[in-house]
Amino acid sequence: MKVLTLCIPCYHDTVNVHSIVESCLIKQTEIQMLFVTNQISESLQEDLCLLKKHYPDMIDVCESSDNTMCYAKGLYFKLMHPCQTLDQSGLVKVITTLQDFIRIQANLDLLVCDIEYRTKKKKKDIVEYKNLFPVDTPFEWHQLGRIKSSQCIVLESCVFKTNTLKENRSTLTNTIYMSYASPLLPMVNVKTLVYIDQVLVKTNRPCDKDMFDQVAMGVVLIKAVIDKLDISEIKSRKLKKTITEHFVSYLSHLLFTYIQDGSVESLQCKEELWYYLKVNNYILYKQCKRTLVAKVLASDNEVVLNTVKKRLERNK
Repeated sequence: MKVLTLCIPCYHDTVNVHSIVESCLIKQTEIQMLFVTNQISESLQEDLCLLKKHYPDMIDVCESSDNTMCYAKGLYFKLMHPCQTLDQSGLVKVITTLQDFIRIQANLDLLVCDIEYRTKKKKKDIVEYKNLFPVDTPFEWHQLGRIKSSQCIVLESCVFKTNTLKENRSTLTNTIYMSYASPLLPMVNVKTLVYIDQVLVKTNRPCDKDMFDQVAMGVVLIKAVIDKLDISEIKSRKLKKTITEHFVSYLSHLLFTYIQDGSVESLQCKEELWYYLKVNNYILYKQCKRTLVAKVLASDNEVVLNTVKKRLERNK
């Protein structure tokens, strides 16, 4: 049994996967790298075959994202993009922490790490949670303070317990190309968390063009969350509020993308998505409607929309 499964969906991307494999070699005996090879290029297929021959105990290949969890050998599960790499010191810390919890048979549903975004500047661009979470100490949702929108837990920072994902029947592999993909559905089953104040994943910060290119996938993701998320079943008030604020944040990114485009079709899509939420998940809709950003996004006033659009362009 492996400690950690790293799932890397490749799909149509023609990328160099050697860098991500090399970043894992320091802990290759504890890691399973599971590549999802849905409609990949021949060159990438050859690269994966070569890597599998070199590291047969670490690398596995799955042809479809539908049954990814069936191939997961690790007690914990992390989703990654093939262009991302792992910080080796962070990886050692994560594996050591997970092994400690496994050894004492303590429950841990979610491990959260910092994220480093690659930049051309010398100064590192790091998203940290140390002002929000206790460090290296297990905690539950009721122990948290207010989570700001800038501190939302993004998928890049998450390491989930594999059984937690299986219980939720989450298909996280379908969300990887959404720039602001959210671990909302599996978070419903998360009770115990731990935070490590070290970078695990190094990645590129999504740009506006990436967001608009992936807006269709984002709509699919948001609608799946709307259809499946029943916040009335969540007993923890803090978790319910956290998930609602996360949902509003990710929904806002989609709707802002429509506003930035400014075309009649985009604004119509914005209205349709807001109406879809109202019809299919009215409880979540009422929670979202209370927020200021939701009131702005739901507005039909062209002056308001143009003001938001100008502010977005000014902040680029």
